[in-house]
Amino acid sequence: MYDILPYMPDRIIMKHNVLVYNDNRGFLHAFYNGKDTRIAAYNPKKVAVRDDMVVFQDLDGYVKAFYKGKIIPISKEIAFEFEVFNQTVIYKTNEYTWKAYYNGKTYEYLP
Repeated sequence: MYDILPYMPDRIIMKHNVLVYNDNRGFLHAFYNGKDTRIAAYNPKKVAVRDDMVVFQDLDGYVKAFYKGKIIPISKEIAFEFEVFNQTVIYKTNEYTWKAYYNGKTYEYLP
């Protein structure tokens, strides 16, 4: 049993083995493998949690993920939107270009 906070957080998302929440300052945290990690010092507009992976955009618009206890960069460009399917992150960098990130590699789709 773990005591994470002495109060009820604003947002709670629980999927598989990760608990994601915002503290009273709006910072985004992930509790994974018995350790609490602040993953963003702000409240991201969109947070997606799938298969122990927490995906969000930073304040500049880049997509990042918290996975297996580490924060990893997903996009090298500003993303206009993103979706997560299992452990694959799909993001749009412009009107015509979609990219997919899976297992450390990025793939590009041009229609």
